[in-house]
Formats: sequence, structure tokens, C-alpha cells
Amino acid sequence: MHLVIETADLLAMGLDVFSPYHDVGIGSAEDVVEKDLEGVRDCDALFAIGDGLDSGTIYEIGYARALNKPVVYYAENESDQDNKMMEGSGCRITDDYVSAIYQTVWEAMVL
Repeated sequence: MHLVIETADLLAMGLDVFSPYHDVGIGSAEDVVEKDLEGVRDCDALFAIGDGLDSGTIYEIGYARALNKPVVYYAENESDQDNKMMEGSGCRITDDYVSAIYQTVWEAMVL
């Protein structure tokens, strides 16, 4: 459910948004992985929802950071232990949704 909200909120803030869930969809690894990674390569900043520790999201975060892309990591329910890789790799971490949206806009606009 967060994906629908976050996409609409980021669009409302004037950003072009690529959402793996909406723009690629669900399918086999052959169908989705390269399209998803292309979206990460092409982005200016990555907004990631960490609650639930989805393996795809975690991978996208690492991939974006390896490409030196800024990442805003929004997680309300994860522990410091669960978030340590995001913290240690320089992600902007917040547990406040509105702050996460504004930080994402800022990161995208700074570039």
C-alpha cells in the first residue's frame, strides 16, 4: 500500500517517478531484474521503504549506493540492527514519512 501513496506523493512534488512495482510489475527474474536495475541506474535519487526488509528493496539500495546514488530510506518499524547497512553506507534514514518525501525531493533536485 505504501507504494501507491509514495508514487502519488512524489509525483505531486513534481518528480518523475520510476516504480518497479508499477512500471515493471511482478514476474520472473528474467522479466523484471534488468528493467529494475536499469531504473536504478537511470535515477537521480532512490526512495526506499524499509519496513518488512524486502530483499529486492535491500538489493536496490545496495546497488544504488554502489553507483553513488543518494538513497532516502524510510522505515518506521525496523531496528537499528536491521538498518545498520543503510546507515553505514550513507543513506538518509528517517522514520517520518513526510520528511522522507521532502528529503527525496531535495536529493533529486540537488543533482
